[in-house]
Formats: sequence, C-alpha cells, structure tokens
Amino acid sequence: MGHSKKVQSSTYDSCSLKEVVEEYLRNFVDKHKGCLPEGEFHELVIQQVEKPLIDICLEISNNNQTKAAQLLGMNRNTLKKKIQQYENFCAKID
Repeated sequence: MGHSKKVQSSTYDSCSLKEVVEEYLRNFVDKHKGCLPEGEFHELVIQQVEKPLIDICLEISNNNQTKAAQLLGMNRNTLKKKIQQYENFCAKID
C-alpha cells in the first residue's frame, strides 16, 4: 500500500473541501442506511471520488497524461492504468 503525502494547508482551503466531503458522505450514509456494501464501502467511495478527480486533472492539463499524473502526484503509467480501469468499469455498466 502506498503512502500519502501531507499537503500544505496554506496552499488551498483544505478545510472547506474536507467539510464538503464529510457532509456529503454523512448524507449518503443516512440515505443508504442498511444497504451499504459491507466491507466494500471504502472502495466504493474511492472509486466515486477518484474518477472525477482524474477527469478534472486531465481537463486541466488538456488531456496530457504526464502533466495530469504530476498534478495527481503519481506515475504516468499508474494514471494510464487507472484510466483504463475506469473505462472498463464504465463499459460494463452500459
């Protein structure tokens, strides 16, 4: 498992993002009490947050995967695998 880097809070207003995410997650949990995927909730949340995050970083970088990977703090090959993973996941849903 990888390690996470602490981001300087002075770089952006991290508290507001944390508060928005926390509020949304609390609302989601309240709405879906009793039917949350046991043992899979963490993975569900990560997938639901990671895909739009990747999409936004690709948009910011004009679809330059190297720049998007740098923005995300990951290797370009890792980003490419994640993009393929989400493309395959979305194709299975359709």
